[in-house]
Amino acid sequence: MIPATPTPESLVGRVALIRTTDRLQGVRRGLDLLDINPVEGRTVFLKPNFNSADPAPGSTHTDTLRALVERLWEMGAGRITLGDRSGMGDTRAVMQTKGIFDLASELGFETIVFDELGAEGWVPADVPGSHWRRGFSLARPCVEAQAIV
Repeated sequence: MIPATPTPESLVGRVALIRTTDRLQGVRRGLDLLDINPVEGRTVFLKPNFNSADPAPGSTHTDTLRALVERLWEMGAGRITLGDRSGMGDTRAVMQTKGIFDLASELGFETIVFDELGAEGWVPADVPGSHWRRGFSLARPCVEAQAIV
């Protein structure tokens, strides 16, 4: 069971807003403006939004993922894993259609299809006082990552 109480560090955040038509440059500029490096030497879990294979904003644009992964490697990430579960379809098919497995091969990151995780791939979480009276499960790769994007 993972603890439900966030650490003070996890409650502090910064936001950078970028207006651009160039996703690659926009992602890089946003990360530069944040002026932090929470990934150096760490295992990183990258959580896209793959509700479907529809174009952005229906799902995360592949150019955005490319820019993020390239920048995370430049920032010294130790390992990068991308994973998701589609809400409106077969996740593996969505990721295949979007070219995520090819991108992973090209850029050297791992992929996980949450639909294919067995029982051992999930960690029960109990949040006292929440409306989830029996708790909920979190994907183990997310829980075990040292940084989540």
